[in-house]
Amino acid sequence: MRGYSLVALCAVATTLLTGRLVAGDERRRLGVAYVLFSAAGLAVHFYMGLVVVAQAAYVAAAGRVSARWRTRWYASLTLGALAYLGIADVMAAAASGRSNVFHASFPLDAARAVLGGNPTAAAVVGHLVVAVACVMGRRRTVVLPVAAVGSLLLVVWLVMRPLDLYPRFLVWLVPGVSACVGLAVSRWPLAAAPALLAAGVMAVTETRDWRADTRALPRAAAAVEAAVARGHEPCAMNGEALLAYTVPPREVSTGPVDDCDLVVVVGGGRLGHRAAGFTRVERLGESGVVVYRR
Repeated sequence: MRGYSLVALCAVATTLLTGRLVAGDERRRLGVAYVLFSAAGLAVHFYMGLVVVAQAAYVAAAGRVSARWRTRWYASLTLGALAYLGIADVMAAAASGRSNVFHASFPLDAARAVLGGNPTAAAVVGHLVVAVACVMGRRRTVVLPVAAVGSLLLVVWLVMRPLDLYPRFLVWLVPGVSACVGLAVSRWPLAAAPALLAAGVMAVTETRDWRADTRALPRAAAAVEAAVARGHEPCAMNGEALLAYTVPPREVSTGPVDDCDLVVVVGGGRLGHRAAGFTRVERLGESGVVVYRR
């Protein structure tokens, strides 16, 4: 589950608290809860910052920006940033060593992911979200947050172009999509039929292979253990990422690979000319994990 479920929880909690605070409920405990939840979300993942930006835009659109709100945002950012103090140098070094990549399909992939994953479900849910947007889209408190977050996502996608840009970074949008579907059913009761259809399709899709684990690192760890069981010599580049699933094999980020029967490369690394002796290359999942085999 990593940190994405926690980010989604923090996004929901801070959004509900924002609504209460903007509506005039200025009890101190609500303000403190907003700071703690937003700081926790920021500490888990940078992309929680987009949620805070959307909330700031909502507060601004409602005309409620005040010294209290500025203090809350400053405290949230400061507390959230504390989590990165010990790893900031490592993160900066890792980012500087990676080239920018343009992910042409990112908008479509992200839209499909947050709308239900399955194409049929995504189409149905997408229509309901668009219908709600047509009704509520002219409200300043809706337009400004959407425009702010949309603009930042365009900058990330088209200008910054990070190597690691995955739809799962936007999982905090899923509760908002669910709210739109709920609003659609509330306003148009007949919308319950397509909503139930979409839910059924998603349930079937998710439960069909519920026991299968197709993530890249567990599959790579299984390949390493299978090689050991056959008496082969597995090796790895950036193999510490396998530690949660198996004993990492010998590290060959800079050394020779002549005696390796299998090399697991994690995090977008490359064997370069050293890959010449391997006959099979397998790319696992979306995480940049590549397995070279003799």
